[in-house]
Amino acid sequence: MTGVLGTFDERGTLFREYVRLLKKLKPKGFLFENVYGITGAQNGEPWKEITNAFKEAGYILHYRVLDAADYGVPQHRERLIIVGLETGSFLFPRPTHGPDSIGEMPFYNAGTAVKGISLPEEETKKSINGRYGHLLKEIPPGLNYSFFTKEMGHPRPIFAWRSKFSDFLYKADPEAPVRTIKASGGQYTGPLSWENRYFSLHEYKRLQTFPDKYELNGTKQTAIKQGNYTH
Repeated sequence: MTGVLGTFDERGTLFREYVRLLKKLKPKGFLFENVYGITGAQNGEPWKEITNAFKEAGYILHYRVLDAADYGVPQHRERLIIVGLETGSFLFPRPTHGPDSIGEMPFYNAGTAVKGISLPEEETKKSINGRYGHLLKEIPPGLNYSFFTKEMGHPRPIFAWRSKFSDFLYKADPEAPVRTIKASGGQYTGPLSWENRYFSLHEYKRLQTFPDKYELNGTKQTAIKQGNYTH
């Protein structure tokens, strides 16, 4: 996975502090989460360091990459989940939503998640400006800039195939969970609302499953970062 710096990333070094606390507090078990790309970053060396440190602290590890959407979150968010136990075994819970769930319960979709939020009129009418902002209106929900490529059959292509990152002009589909919300991004980084605007902070909170009363301080961009790192 490109962009994953392993234990050279500032957040990647937090596991050492985590291990220090495990050795001091000695809980019977623990739960640890990280980006799933850590297992392959830097030829797997950081992953070896992490697993060895947990094992040396006295824990048997059970780990799996899980998607939050499989457990009722209106957002596809894959994360590596590690459960460490002093003794015994552990079975990860079966998905509660999606095609792999018992009874195949539908995913919790984005449209339902943000339903009922009252937004100021100026925010609902605020369009995305700049060189490419006007293109968003033509993009069907669930697609991105690739809608304007020759390969997708557009009669007047604007972009080359795979010339942009996948979230560029990505418009969310109200009938499905959104893709992973980024902690930071550019002017055209999705998910963008199917109403051809940016999601409001209240909507981002719903998509992250934060309670409406949960407070995120600072500017909107700062608050979105808080939500991503807290979630």
